[in-house]
Amino acid sequence: VTEVMKQFDKVIVLEDDLVTSSNFLDFMNQSLRFYYASHKVMSISGYTMELPSLKNVHKDFYIGQRASSWGWGTWRCKWENIDWNVSDYEEFKRDYKRKAEFSKIGSDMPGMLKNQMNGSIDSWAIRWCYHQFKHDLKTVFPTISKVKSIGNTMDATHTQNETRFETSLDEESKRNFKFDL
Repeated sequence: VTEVMKQFDKVIVLEDDLVTSSNFLDFMNQSLRFYYASHKVMSISGYTMELPSLKNVHKDFYIGQRASSWGWGTWRCKWENIDWNVSDYEEFKRDYKRKAEFSKIGSDMPGMLKNQMNGSIDSWAIRWCYHQFKHDLKTVFPTISKVKSIGNTMDATHTQNETRFETSLDEESKRNFKFDL
């Protein structure tokens, strides 16, 4: 991503075990254009879980606090500001209030960050999520997922035989999306 950002102002990233809807790129490109100047949006996600709360959302998108690394996009100006070394980690790990706040965007967040910092895992995504949390930045998600993972097998890197992330793929032919701030 860093190499691509040397040449381009924005990037859309997919892993090899993801299937996209026919309107994935429409959603991603339109939202990347719309939120480019927003100081509060860190990234765009093409993936969304089937959350019960989304049944009553009648917009093309919703705003979340936790980034997703399954079919996502961001801008150079956001990516280049990330502290990949998490230089304030020693202070953060002693601050129980901030750790409790971080866990509100995902109960796994503090533990993953701890594992990253002690070398048990190697995850750019947890450092990205921490940066987003630290600066109170948001992610834009589609209300209907534009991405589906097919990589939940026994030989998967992170999600062996995991079903909680399964979601239906958008089958609509909608090409134009509406966003707001």
